[in-house]
Amino acid sequence: MKTGIVVAAALAFIALRAAPVHAEEVCPAADKLRAESELRKAEQAEKAGRLKQAFDGARGMGGLTECASNGYGRLVAIEERTGKKLGAAAEKAGRYREAFDYYTAPLQRRVDYDVTDGDRVLLKDVKARGGNYKAVSFAADWFKGRGNQGGLKAIRAAGMKSGESTLAAEAKAFAAGRNTLPDLEQARRWFELAGEHKHVNARADQRGDQLLARGTFSAVERGFQYYEFSGNKQKLKAAATRAHKLGDEFAKQGQTKTAAKFYELAGDSAKAEALEKNREAHDEKAEAKRQGDFKKGQKSLEKELGF
Repeated sequence: MKTGIVVAAALAFIALRAAPVHAEEVCPAADKLRAESELRKAEQAEKAGRLKQAFDGARGMGGLTECASNGYGRLVAIEERTGKKLGAAAEKAGRYREAFDYYTAPLQRRVDYDVTDGDRVLLKDVKARGGNYKAVSFAADWFKGRGNQGGLKAIRAAGMKSGESTLAAEAKAFAAGRNTLPDLEQARRWFELAGEHKHVNARADQRGDQLLARGTFSAVERGFQYYEFSGNKQKLKAAATRAHKLGDEFAKQGQTKTAAKFYELAGDSAKAEALEKNREAHDEKAEAKRQGDFKKGQKSLEKELGF
C-alpha cells in the first residue's frame, strides 16, 4: 500500500461512483454471468470460513464488479467483513503490517472508511520494528497524512533511538579506520524522521577536523568529504587553507607531486599546474644529465679498453 493511498482512493471512488453504470446497458451477457459467478464464489467462500479466498476473490473482481446485480455493494461488504477478520487474526499473531493492509484495504474503494484499526496496528508495528527504517518511514508517511499525533510521536522516538544507535556504530567504525559516510547517511535518515538535523552534521564536522589534523593527503581529502556531507562552508574554507599550507610544506621538502595534489584539493589549480610543469622540467633536466653522464662514462670505458 503506497503513501498516496488516500488520493488514489479518492480518485478511484469518484471514478466508480460519479457515473452509475447499469449492467444491462454496458455488460454483455457473458460478462454478467461471469461477474455473478465470481461474486457468488467469494460469498460462498466467506460463508464457509475461507476468508482469505473470499477476500482475494473480491479484490480481484476489477471491472466486472458493475456487471453483477448490486455488484459494488456486495463486493465492498465482502472486503470489509473479511478484511476485519483477517486483520484481527494477523494482529493476534503479531503480523502487524499484514494486519494493517487488511484493515485499510477497503479505503481504496471508500474514502470515508474508518481506518482506526489500521492506525492502531501500525503503531504496534512501529514499536515492534523500531529499527527497521523501511517500516518506520512507511508509518511516518501514513501518520503524517492522517494527522495522527500519537503515531508521529512514536515515529520521532523510533527515529531518535535508531539514529543514536547508528551514530554509536559509526564511532566504532571510524576508530577502526573505515569510511563512515554511509553510516552518517543512514543516521541522517533516522534523525530526519525525528525532525532532528544537527546531530549528524556535528559528527561529520568532528570527523573532518580529526582527519585534517592528520596531515596526510588521503586523510585531508576524506576530511573535505565529511565537510561536504555536513554542508559546512566555513569548515570547507578552513580546510582549503589547511590544504594549501600543506602544499607549501611538501613543496619545500621537494615532494612536488604531493604538493600539487594538495594545491589542487585547495582549489589552486594554477599553482598545482605550475608546480607540475617545474617538476617535469626538473625531471627532464635530470634525465638529460643522467644520459650525458652515461655517454661520458661509456666513452671513457671504451678509451680504456682501446676501442
